[in-house]
Amino acid sequence: MNPIKNLKQNCSYFILFILGVVASQSAFAQCGPTCSAPTIQNPPPDMQILCDEPLPPLSDLYYDNGETGVCENSGFIPGMIQDNTDPCFGGTIVITWQGQDVCGNSLAHTQTITVEPMPLAMIQNPPFDMTLSCGEFPPTLTDLTYDNGRTGNCSNVGTISGTVNDMTDGCNGGTIVYTWQGQDNCGNPLAHTQTFTVAPTPPAVLINPSGDMTISCGDPIPPLIDLDFSNGDPSCSNEGVIAGSVQDMTDGCNGGTVVYTWNGQDVCGNPLAHIQTITVAPTPPAQFINPPIGITLNCGDAVPPLVDLQFDNGLTGICNNSGTISGTQSGPTDPCQGGTLVRTWTGQDACGNTLTHTQNIIFSLDECDPNNGLPLNQVVEGNLCVSGSVHASEMMRLKPRTTAPANPQIGTIYFDDNTKKLRVWDGAAWRACW
Repeated sequence: MNPIKNLKQNCSYFILFILGVVASQSAFAQCGPTCSAPTIQNPPPDMQILCDEPLPPLSDLYYDNGETGVCENSGFIPGMIQDNTDPCFGGTIVITWQGQDVCGNSLAHTQTITVEPMPLAMIQNPPFDMTLSCGEFPPTLTDLTYDNGRTGNCSNVGTISGTVNDMTDGCNGGTIVYTWQGQDNCGNPLAHTQTFTVAPTPPAVLINPSGDMTISCGDPIPPLIDLDFSNGDPSCSNEGVIAGSVQDMTDGCNGGTVVYTWNGQDVCGNPLAHIQTITVAPTPPAQFINPPIGITLNCGDAVPPLVDLQFDNGLTGICNNSGTISGTQSGPTDPCQGGTLVRTWTGQDACGNTLTHTQNIIFSLDECDPNNGLPLNQVVEGNLCVSGSVHASEMMRLKPRTTAPANPQIGTIYFDDNTKKLRVWDGAAWRACW
């Protein structure tokens, strides 16, 4: 209601009242059927606002019938607010204006303001899955922040806590799962999972295992030792030792092999194995020690006695191969008999290797010396000792031979029945005379 207009009207009423009845009736003519009923001017329409958007200010609504003078009917009616909203889910705010104009005509208007729900919150910067090396630790579990990006009454901010599920072991790795589950301030569910994949512990290897080797008989065999193993990773250690076993397949004569075998597992059960083969050379065969050489004796010389021959391989300990072998002899034993005394030593050393040696002792009757007991110019047992020249008036015949004489001296001559030539020994070789 316009107070200035009302004041003018009231003053007019009062003046008309004083002037008489006709004037008073005129005063009430404004509410008569000839005057138009007022309407609310520019009533606010329904609207929709965001949760953090301010409400429009509440004000009285103006009504007017558009007339002047005594039929003018205008004024204001107040409004009332009914708030049906929730901070999280929004709702409606209903503003109702109800009242009467000066003539008692009812005036009413309703405006519905729809408030949108609070936007859902989201976890801010959720951590992503990761792969960790063995021995590497995951980041510390912390609360995650959620936010809906709004302010004021529309803000939905907070944190949710996480839990840890460790499904790893020291050898095989596995997964560590961080799980965050909860609700924002409006009860909306929030969840995030971060998975850490942990690599398994690297397997170990044997450290500097000994290689195969060959040793001579009598060389010391390296001792059997435990072997160290490690994966070389100080942050994810897998180390220790494994013991070995020995298999000796040698004998004192033939050598053989010594096999060291290591079989076991590292700390995580991965198999470890190594074999070292040590080849031991056989015992060297023995040799006769100073075997007697062939000699030539003249009539009257002493014949050396027949003795056992010693053999040895020059080594000691289990590789020693020594002993003696007896000899035998055949042929004449008296140098004055001429011919050749043959002595033979045949046998085996301690390891079964055959040893043999032959000595020829030649009883020489080739020199015309009275000590040989041969008379000059006579043939004794096929031997002719001549001092000076030999003259044959008719012929001289040499009995043919198929083999050369043994132990010839310079000047020895024979007729070779194979080549039909006369051959003579010059000290180095047999030479044909023609």
